[in-house]
Amino acid sequence: ACSYIFTSPPQNKFRPDKAKALGIPPGPLYGQLKSGKEVTYIDLNDSKSNREKTARPEQVLDEGSPGISVAVLYVPTFEVFE
Repeated sequence: ACSYIFTSPPQNKFRPDKAKALGIPPGPLYGQLKSGKEVTYIDLNDSKSNREKTARPEQVLDEGSPGISVAVLYVPTFEVFE
């Protein structure tokens, strides 16, 4: 008998509305946050100060699907189980 298990990592849902509310400019920073990286940016909502801010992925990601698991079993005959 032979078996394989394939799994995919959990997929969190990116929330652009949360990113926009934090003043994160759209573009490559969104992709970095989606991939789980922390980003530093100039806040679009606070154009007077021009201060850098840092955003963590958990600030803009919601829990999504837990991922997928698939099992493949090869059993040549049922006698294997005896």
